[in-house]
Amino acid sequence: MKRVDLTVEQLRNIVAKNEVVGRGSFGIIYKLNDDTLFKFEYKDYFDDFEVKDGRVNLKKLLDISETIENRKKINRELNFKPSAEVEKIIKLQDKVHLTKLTQGLVYVNNHCVGYLLYYHKNMVNLFEYIKDNKINDKDKKQILENIKNAIQELCDNNIYMTDLTTHNILINPANNEIQLIDFEDSWTSVREEGAPEYIKNTVKREIKDIHNYIYDIDEDKEFFNNILKRKDVGLTK
Repeated sequence: MKRVDLTVEQLRNIVAKNEVVGRGSFGIIYKLNDDTLFKFEYKDYFDDFEVKDGRVNLKKLLDISETIENRKKINRELNFKPSAEVEKIIKLQDKVHLTKLTQGLVYVNNHCVGYLLYYHKNMVNLFEYIKDNKINDKDKKQILENIKNAIQELCDNNIYMTDLTTHNILINPANNEIQLIDFEDSWTSVREEGAPEYIKNTVKREIKDIHNYIYDIDEDKEFFNNILKRKDVGLTK
């Protein structure tokens, strides 16, 4: 398992100077080099960014030493290790061949502040790719099959993503290669004794939603259109 230790000042320099290649609800992703990205869990330190004229400057991180020490104290009292689930996922990489999982952990003052990710340079977000391009049926079928295979392999190794959307899938337009991403939040877990049915059903529902997006199916629209066609509900003459 890879580990990178940064000083507070090194982290501040990355935030100020490194290229941002993505941003989610909890993490900002910075380019470290041609092969590696750093996902900083910035929401944990949101109050430590400079605020000017009522706006948060995400390029100017202040000294987070006190925040880190407070979080370490709380974690000790709760006997809680925030990175524990991600560490389980990392250890399963040897068994997972279709997906590049989280690569490692990043620490400041011996506290995990983020994660090392593989840099998929030739890939783009599937949501945007399908939205902006006309995809033929052959490619749609291959894309969906590649997604299903990747998800199945994760489930076979007890990794369950319950926040799987087209925003968390990357595609290489040259060959329809797929990569699932975003394993670092509480929506992904390792279920060593097997997942309960509600989690399995959530994954199945997400696959169906992805299928509908790829094939441009709006089930809600179809549902309401069918209701509007019914004469017994008084909405049509």
